[in-house]
Amino acid sequence: MGLSGAAVGIFVDALCKDNQFEKAALLIEEFHKMNLVSMEYAYSMWIRDLVKAGKLDRALEFLKDKQSVEGYVPDVFRYNLLICRLLMDNRLIEVCDLLMEMKGRGILPNNVTMDVTLCFLCKAGMMDVAMDLYDSRAEFGLSASYMAYNYLINTLVGDGTIDEAYRVLRNSIEHGYFTGKTPFSIISDALCREGRLDKMKLNQEQRKDQNIMPNDLNMASLTN
Repeated sequence: MGLSGAAVGIFVDALCKDNQFEKAALLIEEFHKMNLVSMEYAYSMWIRDLVKAGKLDRALEFLKDKQSVEGYVPDVFRYNLLICRLLMDNRLIEVCDLLMEMKGRGILPNNVTMDVTLCFLCKAGMMDVAMDLYDSRAEFGLSASYMAYNYLINTLVGDGTIDEAYRVLRNSIEHGYFTGKTPFSIISDALCREGRLDKMKLNQEQRKDQNIMPNDLNMASLTN
């Protein structure tokens, strides 16, 4: 029985676990030149092991090279691994590039990756990018989580972008996420300060639907 692509991947993984990355790289190159087996699994293992070893730049360089030369497309798990590691290093522009690349290739990130990305973008103050990603979630076939909704709402309110915060809050309710008392209070207080009584009353109605009582300041604004 001939050697399979999976077997090459297993050899690559074993060498990496033994900290023999240069030998693993040579093995990949040799089998690629021989063109005897599919190299996708070996490439996947190589990228994973490089990222796990903290060799992120080398993994990204390898990916770009194989994409441009061979048209290699990693699976969603490798994309997610790269994205999560880039987020850990606060390399947010590269995260956005990978997400857009995935979108262009029709590869869907999972909900966990979407949530983590949104939260990191909020922390970094990149709200334009965060909202673009949030608004494109349907195109990815994804939905935001309770955590992501709260991050978005709190950050938007902190930036003074009340209309966007209100829109995200309403979206969260429409998708069955009840974000609790704090986001309602934050937005209601902001609407109150701006004299936005039309949206204020609607927000209070939504609060009542969730059995959340308005605070005294908001009640006073509605009755005056």
